[in-house]
Amino acid sequence: MRLHDYQRRAADFLVDHPFAFLMLEVGLGKTAATLTALRRLVAYGEVRRVLVVAPKRVAEHVWPAERERWAPDLDMALAVGTPAERMAAITAEKTITVIGRDNVPWLVDQFGRAWPFDTLVLDESQSFKDHGSQRFKALRKVGQHKRTILLSATPASESLLGLWAQVFLGDRGQRLGKAFTAVSYTH
Repeated sequence: MRLHDYQRRAADFLVDHPFAFLMLEVGLGKTAATLTALRRLVAYGEVRRVLVVAPKRVAEHVWPAERERWAPDLDMALAVGTPAERMAAITAEKTITVIGRDNVPWLVDQFGRAWPFDTLVLDESQSFKDHGSQRFKALRKVGQHKRTILLSATPASESLLGLWAQVFLGDRGQRLGKAFTAVSYTH
């Protein structure tokens, strides 16, 4: 399979930027571009272990199918099912581990600061837009990753304030401030 020019440019951008927010409409290949970039970063030795957080259906079906298509040489574990099954997938130390977004608080409780992932991919990152949500608060505890990739077709559906929590998880406040209350905008 070959990437379209815009997907190739997106993959290059992801490789060149430790924090990247890829906003493309549904079906335009965010996952393909991301997997292409991850293949390169793993080959360069810049990435060791990737955690992909996605909605359950996307985690279980889209990421495995797209990995087969775009990065079959990268090994992947699905951290789904019972807590024991999820833990077995995570401790298998595959290059890519995919987990449903609802299991993020559980995952952080299991590992805390002994976090085994150097790269974070938030697929449908708008599900982390609420700075008061359990999943946001859990990931905030982990600290900054070596690389963070946010993927979304609808990053701020209601207002620009919906971007703060997503961007914070990638840059720890460099762009939009360290606290939600510091965010302001004019109409």
